[in-house]
Amino acid sequence: RPLRIDRVDLVDGDILVVLSGLHADVLNGVRFSLAHVPVGPLTEEVRNSVDEWASEVAIALDEASSTREMDSAEQRVEPDGVVLLRWWPGESWSR
Repeated sequence: RPLRIDRVDLVDGDILVVLSGLHADVLNGVRFSLAHVPVGPLTEEVRNSVDEWASEVAIALDEASSTREMDSAEQRVEPDGVVLLRWWPGESWSR
């Protein structure tokens, strides 16, 4: 199943991207720190617009899914049932 971005929310100063398609009947989420915007999470280059940044986020999530990197992610269930994923080192749940 292809990944689909269901919604994007602002949560505690982070951008939460909620997606489906990784696991059946489960919404997964990935948090991105606003402190790093407009630097793209994949290339670490400054993006010229919000659309460019969002496109890079979509590519990064698709790549992490297709390489099965997300399968080994730490998981934390949020109060709304979204399963938050983290597969990079560090203390924060935002990338």
